[in-house]
Amino acid sequence: RLRPVETGHRNGVVAEIVSGLEPGEMVIAYPSEGVADGVRVTERKAGR
Repeated sequence: RLRPVETGHRNGVVAEIVSGLEPGEMVIAYPSEGVADGVRVTERKAGR
């Protein structure tokens, strides 16, 4: 489900999420225009 998060420190590579997530939840760092509520996404490991 799409929802906003609040970011803290960012450096262009990583971003601190300070609110809006529960432990263990994931984010889409750079969502495409096709990402919307109900659309399935596939996890991609870092570096791939």
